[in-house]
Amino acid sequence: IARAGEYGCFVNEITLEPELFTGGLAEAMQSVIERELSLAQVTLDRIQAWVDDTDQLDIVRLLKLIERIGKGRFAQALAPSVSEDNCPDYIREALEYICDAVT
Repeated sequence: IARAGEYGCFVNEITLEPELFTGGLAEAMQSVIERELSLAQVTLDRIQAWVDDTDQLDIVRLLKLIERIGKGRFAQALAPSVSEDNCPDYIREALEYICDAVT
């Protein structure tokens, strides 16, 4: 995997959503989840705990919440909050690779 980028393959060890959550988008993701789903107080408290300490993030539960919304719908709702500053490195590297290949 360490040399995969040389061949145009850019991967990460976890799926995108948890990386975005721990990479600075926790509050924005919390807002989308709470806006899109009716949740029990215990779930709201759990999400707040993840926001307060991203080391406590339960990846499986987060992905299940996102699946309930729908990945596409969730992505569209989150898109306005995403910026260059919170773009994961492997995605940035993939985009740079593509730009270099076509210029």
